[in-house]
Amino acid sequence: MFRYGTTFVIGAGASAEFAMPVGTELAGLIQHSALLANLGSRDPKVGDETLYANFSRLWPRTNMDSRKLALTALSTINKGIHTAVSIDAFIDRFSDDPYITQLGKMLIALEISKAERESSLSDEHWQVLRENPKADIKNKYGKKLVNPDDTWLGHFFRILCDGVRNPMELGNNIRIICFNMG
Repeated sequence: MFRYGTTFVIGAGASAEFAMPVGTELAGLIQHSALLANLGSRDPKVGDETLYANFSRLWPRTNMDSRKLALTALSTINKGIHTAVSIDAFIDRFSDDPYITQLGKMLIALEISKAERESSLSDEHWQVLRENPKADIKNKYGKKLVNPDDTWLGHFFRILCDGVRNPMELGNNIRIICFNMG
């Protein structure tokens, strides 16, 4: 059991072991999904259908001024994200633009949710890895999935449980500061 007041600081890279995208990889996924161009033409360019559906709902054609500002923000993200070390840094660079802030955060949530379904922490993959811990499984991005029990999180959980007799007291003596999401 940990002594009272133990604090753990967990950085954004902590999710990489579960096949989650971080840093420039996440930025690349966001760059692709941020593509919305030639809307209303015969040849629209849509990077991600879910983003497009939400974009259309939030910025309908009835509000063209706001829609144009949002499209400009997406174009800025799509064309400029490669100049930043992370999407968070890019959003911070344009913190005076509420459209880049909102759309950037939407894109983070979109890509993280898609990646979670392909991570070793998803119910589907974790079940297979639990039944066959040495299985050679890759997700749709081509990343090898590791049994979560064999990662830092599995080891941390076992240490956290050590000496705890009442499950209701699990984690009572710790704080976790996680920099995984902005």
